[in-house]
Amino acid sequence: MIKNSKKIFITIFVLVFQLNASALLLAKDPKQIPSFRIRNLSG
Repeated sequence: MIKNSKKIFITIFVLVFQLNASALLLAKDPKQIPSFRIRNLSG
């Protein structure tokens, strides 16, 4: 159970980090956001 909770915690952390990164990009250069999102969705 400890390993599973660690995986869940890491997954949530990565998702939050990605949201923060996209927010920073949005603040810096709005033109970069669409390509950034497409890259994220495609993997």
